Amino acid sequence: MLYSAELDGQPLTAEQSSLMTTMIENSDNESATALWNEVGGAPGLSNFDRELGLTQTSPSSEEYIPGPTSPGGV
Repeated sequence: MLYSAELDGQPLTAEQSSLMTTMIENSDNESATALWNEVGGAPGLSNFDRELGLTQTSPSSEEYIPGPTSPGGV
């Protein structure tokens, strides 16, 4: 999303910026999922990987990554 915004010469929307902040600062899975869906999920990330020439990586096909998200995995 950041890469696309940079290529387009546009800033992130207020909503995108808010979701990113919440995702990063609070490890918020709902925000991460919203952003994941906005970039097209696994296919969207695969397209980004190919554009960058990344050939030895693939995104998870899971809708979300299960497990605890609090510090220390608790």
